[in-house]
Amino acid sequence: PAPAAAAASDPPALSRGNSMELPDFLAGVDCFFYDMHDSPAALRSATRALTAFGGKTSDYMGDTVTHVVTEKLWDSEFDVALASNPSVVFVRPGWLLACAQAKALVPIGSFAVTAL
Repeated sequence: PAPAAAAASDPPALSRGNSMELPDFLAGVDCFFYDMHDSPAALRSATRALTAFGGKTSDYMGDTVTHVVTEKLWDSEFDVALASNPSVVFVRPGWLLACAQAKALVPIGSFAVTAL
């Protein structure tokens, strides 16, 4: 018998050398993951979501970092980071997962890490 035709709702097939373009709504988002060694699964999921949609990671807190991702409460190190980079935002890893699920930037809202 002949192979069945793909349904209109089926994802496009990928052939060797071809890749499916993902939206890059996280382009311009540069994340430093702070003290996430206790949560390797959360770190892996958040990093995948970030990079899949055009964001990048930084190995240290520098001038280009736009977001610090952490599962910790407010830390005095965050005050130091804000002093050198006043526009940096502190978020929980769930924010990146929510963005990936929505396939768009979502408000930080409940994902924000704020001073106590």
